Amino acid sequence: MLIAMLCAPSCPSLGCALAVLALICAPARADEPAAAPSPNDREAIVQAYGERHADCLEWTDSCTICRGLESAEAACSTPGVACQPRDIVCSVKRESSASSPQTK
Repeated sequence: MLIAMLCAPSCPSLGCALAVLALICAPARADEPAAAPSPNDREAIVQAYGERHADCLEWTDSCTICRGLESAEAACSTPGVACQPRDIVCSVKRESSASSPQTK
């Protein structure tokens, strides 16, 4: 229907060309991957991991290593230039008091 409307007899070549161009370009936008977070956003996400996981003392995304500090926010290393981050994982968990040996 759209192509028929754009391919009007008054200017058939321009209308048809625009319709075909619109049909060709539209799917290309839908196939584009989602934008990755910027380096500053990624750094904030990695640092905030410790706030959401209080039992984790040290975590990493394979590029940055962070350690939770009791007196301040997390201390994190600087990632390498060509590093490809992965999912954030906890590498050192806080020992629970139930598993600690009790003294009498």
